[in-house]
Amino acid sequence: MSLILNSFFTFLLCFQVSDGWILEKKTSNIQMYTKKDLGDTYDQVKVVAQTKASISEVVAALEDLKNQVNWVYSTEKVEMIESIDDGHFIYHYCMEMPFPVKNRDAIIQYKRHQDLDSKIVYTKSRTIRHRQNLSEDYERIKYFTTTYEVKALSKEMVEIVYILKADPGVNLPSWLVKLFSTKGPYKSMVALVDLIEIGTYENSIVEGVVNY
Repeated sequence: MSLILNSFFTFLLCFQVSDGWILEKKTSNIQMYTKKDLGDTYDQVKVVAQTKASISEVVAALEDLKNQVNWVYSTEKVEMIESIDDGHFIYHYCMEMPFPVKNRDAIIQYKRHQDLDSKIVYTKSRTIRHRQNLSEDYERIKYFTTTYEVKALSKEMVEIVYILKADPGVNLPSWLVKLFSTKGPYKSMVALVDLIEIGTYENSIVEGVVNY
């Protein structure tokens, strides 16, 4: 009996990581986790990927707004509003939702910085209170925060850690919430890694970013 119990608890531990994250899906190079903290309405999502690239190549992909329609799940369009500095800008994001749910949009501020000792790049994107581009065709996303952490594992490999915390809006069926909060981030990471691995941003140089 003790052997069975030990095996069972070992099995459970395989699907949990620190800080309450629970492993939901895993492939050879991508892992997805979820957790819900006290006060959260929706699950937080973390997706971790390992890929052959430089830090600059990943950052170049993240900051290529025009190309987000090709990898960020269900993106309809993305438009730059204001470029403030290297790695700091504000943009308008529009997301397609399945009929009859109204499409979503948001005004998002993006900031990037790099720890010069560890060379890890951190980015944060969050919704800001902004009445620009308001349209009856969209329901504005109330709350949306994403972070990326990009670190070199070697001169040829990087690890990308993505975390999403969002409130997509009211009156959404459970299947659509799951689509927004879990399927979307996972598919986005798969598409991002594919985009990088085919060489779209090969040898990219990003101002202010050091690879190793």
